Amino acid sequence: MNGIRDAGLACCGKHFPSYGNLDFLGSSLDIPMITQTLEELSLSAIVPFRNAIATGKLDAMFVGGCGISNPSMNIAHACLSDQVVDDLLRNELGFDGVAISECLEMQALSHDIGVQNGVVMAVEAGCDLVLLCRAYDVQLEAIRGLKLGLENGIITRGRVMTSLNRVVKLKSTCTSWQTALNPPGVSLLSKLRPSHLALSTKAYDDSITVIRDKDQLIPLSRSMDPDEELLLLTPLVKPSPASSLTKSLLQSKGDQSGAP
Repeated sequence: MNGIRDAGLACCGKHFPSYGNLDFLGSSLDIPMITQTLEELSLSAIVPFRNAIATGKLDAMFVGGCGISNPSMNIAHACLSDQVVDDLLRNELGFDGVAISECLEMQALSHDIGVQNGVVMAVEAGCDLVLLCRAYDVQLEAIRGLKLGLENGIITRGRVMTSLNRVVKLKSTCTSWQTALNPPGVSLLSKLRPSHLALSTKAYDDSITVIRDKDQLIPLSRSMDPDEELLLLTPLVKPSPASSLTKSLLQSKGDQSGAP
């Protein structure tokens, strides 16, 4: 996390609360389920999330789309549940960074809930960013769902402003597009090219070892019988056509395999 943040990038944990111990039912439309209790999760899968949050250097958390089924919780999708995002992630673990939802185009999620309903539920659950990975028309559908949620009062403007402030705060700590697209030092590359070329040439030359066995210490014969072949493995030479001996061996093997 230190290296990522030192480079001006945001650091994101995933997939909360866990994708490490799931029950998969088989179909792409089936929801992977967490069957552990919160007490069991808090002693295992949630430990690295808790430790990362405690450092104060975790900028965002990706909340998964898995379900949770245990005696105290019955949740279809973690990222659409305020019990997971608001209660567990925010209140219990003290995370106040940006919460990101699972992609709402996930088959098991979109098939049951739909994108418009999903985006409203994700925002109401406490997600600050709603992920839609692929189709532009689906993204437009999500925007329409968000607009309807605001107009109908299902989503409060206070919730939207809280999420907006979190996102703006996160962006302020990251490298800007201006800096990313115009990195310093590019103009110096042409001046450094001769020294880089000399260094690469030296590295190539120093990494090649030529063995000369003048004292015949390596147990290899200096002569070969006419019917012997030498195998040379090198990326620098194209393979030669098969010798007469190889051809005869292949022919002999082919004749034997075709025998009744």
